[in-house]
Amino acid sequence: MARVLRQLEERGLDPVLLTAENEWLTQECLKHQIRVIQIPFPSSRSLLSYLYKNSSFARRVQAELRKIRCRPPIVHGNDHPESLLTLELTRVLQAKSGITLRTPGMTREDYSNYGCGRADLLIAVSDLLRNSVREWHHDREVVVIPDGLADEEFLPPKSPLKSPPERILVLGDASARKGWKDLVAALEILLKEGKLPTVNFDFTDIRPPWLKTSNFGNRCTLNFIGHRDDFRDLVRQYELVINPSRSESFGMAALEVIAAGIPLLSSRSGVIEDIIEDPRFLFEPHNPMSLAAVLHDLLVHGSSTGYDLESNQHKLRNRFPIKGNVERLLDQYKKLFT
Repeated sequence: MARVLRQLEERGLDPVLLTAENEWLTQECLKHQIRVIQIPFPSSRSLLSYLYKNSSFARRVQAELRKIRCRPPIVHGNDHPESLLTLELTRVLQAKSGITLRTPGMTREDYSNYGCGRADLLIAVSDLLRNSVREWHHDREVVVIPDGLADEEFLPPKSPLKSPPERILVLGDASARKGWKDLVAALEILLKEGKLPTVNFDFTDIRPPWLKTSNFGNRCTLNFIGHRDDFRDLVRQYELVINPSRSESFGMAALEVIAAGIPLLSSRSGVIEDIIEDPRFLFEPHNPMSLAAVLHDLLVHGSSTGYDLESNQHKLRNRFPIKGNVERLLDQYKKLFT
């Protein structure tokens, strides 16, 4: 989202971020002189929201826009849970509506209950999501516009690793979809087989409640370092990163690791197979045995041997450039008014 907003601002379109919280995205927008309106979002599908909270929210946003003398011609929601609020805002503002679908677990009921099909413009970040919508809503046009990366986000690959890493970064969070349980199960498999080397794993979230203790002794430690806004700087501290996700519609964090020049071991989720073709760095999602086998091989033989990271970065630049994707978005915006 920050990348898209910066590209729109550079083109003189004066985007305004509407957000519920003061977080990294808010600060990033303010740093780049992108205007921000911060208002708590109601739970849009509650009974009270249907009765009055959604319309009250829209009128409050309208008042804030008037203060900054802005009347946006388009309101664009960033995922399906924002669809009902987006539609109410467009009604109050007499604007066009756009929704970007991102969540891989979105169901037919989600799509229907949030009114996604009523948007003037419907965008999916992947073919997988577009195909799902086509099954549910046969005559609905859905445009695929993936996320992208800017040229300045690419860094030179770090030197190939000649020995197994001592510390590995694990992407995701404690939710089931991100696959941390699968990684822990894979480590337990390696421990049972006597194949678990000494290595430390740093997870990018707090300790999940389902992991009370870990029984790996001195073989490895599981550290939970929490969310970090300086993601690229964090990634560069490691020689190997693991993405154990069970499902992704796109998988931006994994691609950011490759752009940062760090070898990535990933599940076959999202678009990662469009970038990484080497089977030594891919495993089946939701499959601890598959992860254990690939992880053991990398930890024994070194994480970067024969890994053509420069080629992966080249494919990533060509396949998902943020400038080109924003141009496609602007073309779709123009069509709304022709």
